[in-house]
Amino acid sequence: MEKPSDIQIKNPRPIKPLVKDTGTEYNKEVQNVVVIRNLLNAIVKVTGAVTGKQYIFAGAGTTQNVDIKDANEILNKKRGKSCCGTATDRILFELA
Repeated sequence: MEKPSDIQIKNPRPIKPLVKDTGTEYNKEVQNVVVIRNLLNAIVKVTGAVTGKQYIFAGAGTTQNVDIKDANEILNKKRGKSCCGTATDRILFELA
């Protein structure tokens, strides 16, 4: 019986790796975003004050990846008045 150290595997073709090494480039955008959830039951379009990017929320519970530079301003948005003119001071967005 052969010892494990005596066994040699012969392969005519070189083995190619299944995963291509791409470094960390795929993760650059994810590091600079936060996920924000819309609390208002309506389509809401918000333009980031810092980056100028437009974020579209399709209704209550929907989320968007928001650039961290714009997150503070978006999270502080509130709905000031209801349809009858009374102040509600209701928040529109939260961190998801």
